[in-house]
Amino acid sequence: MSYWKVTELDLAVLALEARGAVDKVYLHWTAGHYGQIFDEYHLLVDADGSVYAACGSFREHKAHTWRRNGRSIGIALCGAYRARASLPGYTLGQAEPPLERAQVLISRLPGMIDFGPEPPLPAQLEALARVVALVCRGLQLPIDTDTVMTHCEAALEDGYGPCSNDPETRWDLWFLPNADPGADAALSLEAAQKREAEAFTLTPEDAGGRAVTLIRQLPLSPGGALLRGKAQWYAEQDRWLH
Repeated sequence: MSYWKVTELDLAVLALEARGAVDKVYLHWTAGHYGQIFDEYHLLVDADGSVYAACGSFREHKAHTWRRNGRSIGIALCGAYRARASLPGYTLGQAEPPLERAQVLISRLPGMIDFGPEPPLPAQLEALARVVALVCRGLQLPIDTDTVMTHCEAALEDGYGPCSNDPETRWDLWFLPNADPGADAALSLEAAQKREAEAFTLTPEDAGGRAVTLIRQLPLSPGGALLRGKAQWYAEQDRWLH
């Protein structure tokens, strides 16, 4: 497998070359280590914000999202090694779709989700959002739930997401740590801003210790909505995209 570190210009060129051939963008984590690149994805965002391409073109077929690999690209966060979601054996009956069963458990998520020793880092999530904004600009795709989805969102639609009881359950980016000061109403603005600043100092070297401690202090937000919101903000910053 070959891969290469890409710049914003490289991303723009890759996206422009694939315009009209790609309709969907699927977001994942690798469930591996920081710095570990996998060939199943077109792009990978490492813990330090570096972006790598495991392809020469976005037109290449990659096995990133079950039944959704045609006319799509997969972008993954490096990390989430040994991440676990301890979902109880909760069922509402066979007539209830997995998405509705999963929604019942949202209030209990903080005690159910363990991102492992190499969790998604705030700076890494920002880098992913910037990549999504730039790629969608080049592909001429809107940043919405029809075109940009997490693997978990796709899995929930296709019946193998959280609470589906599927042995191949996928929950990538179901919920993510949110360092934004406005995400935690329980903290004063000053305290939330201080925590945000500290969270953005996390680096790959903090894996297994400080990163785990700080990430566990952050509130959880729906991953797809969080990343699309950030990507949309970046897409509106013309100074960044030109």
